[in-house]
Amino acid sequence: EGWPNKPVRVVIPFGPGSATDSVARAVSEELRTELGQAFVVENRAGANGFIAAETVARAAPDGYTLFITSSTTHTTNQFLFKKLPYDPVNDFIPIGGIIEAYYVMTTPLNLPVSNVSELVSWLKGNSSKASYGWGATISQIAGTTFLKDIGASAAGVAYKSSPQAVADLIGGQLSFVVQDVTTALAHIRNGRVKALMVSAPC
Repeated sequence: EGWPNKPVRVVIPFGPGSATDSVARAVSEELRTELGQAFVVENRAGANGFIAAETVARAAPDGYTLFITSSTTHTTNQFLFKKLPYDPVNDFIPIGGIIEAYYVMTTPLNLPVSNVSELVSWLKGNSSKASYGWGATISQIAGTTFLKDIGASAAGVAYKSSPQAVADLIGGQLSFVVQDVTTALAHIRNGRVKALMVSAPC
């Protein structure tokens, strides 16, 4: 009763410009308008979401810390790491889902490929200089699985958040990135990267 009577902290495990950040800011603004109280967004990017998740897990359970996150912190991390600095089930109280995300494979403009088949051929013939990046666990798994499925190798580069990986992709430092459509769409429309395939419901 009476909630919220002071500003609410909204913690995000990824950096500004990421899909989670964009959604969290839109939701926070709607909550501010609806409830008449400030919802202050705080980006705590890095370490596969460990930093943000641990911060929220240790916060006072008073309803004034919200965690807007993705499957990275609460689903995939527990299968990728032997130990987490938080309990994805017992340290949090779920409120509800917000969006269902889709992912797109993108390449830089200077890579001489225009479709997935050409990318596969290029990766198999240029493994020594091929690389891929990610700023979220789903992107890492998707990129790694793709390489395994086609029988190719490439150097993997981890970033604190997806926008940083995209910046290096645009600059030609990476061969491909699997990223959320929200982060990629503006770059695709503006012709800064090439989109080769996208995930979708079956």
